Order: sequence, then structure tokens, then C-alpha cells
Amino acid sequence: MSLSRCEELEKYIKLQVDSLASESLKRDSTSVYNAKLKAKSLVEMQEEYKKLGCERKITQRNQDVVEGIIKDYTTYDELRIRAESKFERNKKIFWGAVILFTALGLIITFSGDDK
Repeated sequence: MSLSRCEELEKYIKLQVDSLASESLKRDSTSVYNAKLKAKSLVEMQEEYKKLGCERKITQRNQDVVEGIIKDYTTYDELRIRAESKFERNKKIFWGAVILFTALGLIITFSGDDK
């Protein structure tokens, strides 16, 4: 079966579990009967869910979505790291040049003729 059928079953099962929980809190005979019917229907739907291999399909879909997100962020991180690397390299070159010219300036200033 398709993934859409599995998603429908999953939603139905969650709704039935919630409904069953609320019915079990009530104490009248109609609620008990309704809870028994819902429990039977829930068991049938859970069996169909397992039979169709829906858990595996939904898990695989979720993993695919997560992998796509990870791939996007990996690309953004690579671009960010490259940009930061270039910036850091240029900053080191700039400060190296400043120190070199400052040192040369000091050497030239203080190495004048000492007559």
C-alpha cells in the first residue's frame, strides 16, 4: 500500500487512542460499550498498520526528510566555513603586513646615522 494509506491509519489510530482514553474516564454503561467497540476497531487498525509495514515506511519517510535538512545545513556550513577561512586568512595577512611595515619603519628610524 501507499504511504498515504499508512499516514491515514496512523492518524486514525492516534485519534482512536485519544478517544478511548476519554471514554475510559467516563463511568456509564454506554461509555463502557463505546470503549469496547473502539478498542476492537483500534486493534484491527493496528493489525492492518503492522501488516502493511507502515511503521517502516513512515520511519523511512521521516529519515529522508531529516537527511534532506542535514544536506541543506551541511552545504550552508561549508559555505560559511569557506567564507570565514578567507576572512581569517585576509585578516592574518593584513596584520602581518602591518607588523612588518611597522618593524621596518622602526628599524629605519632608529638606524639613522649616529654621528
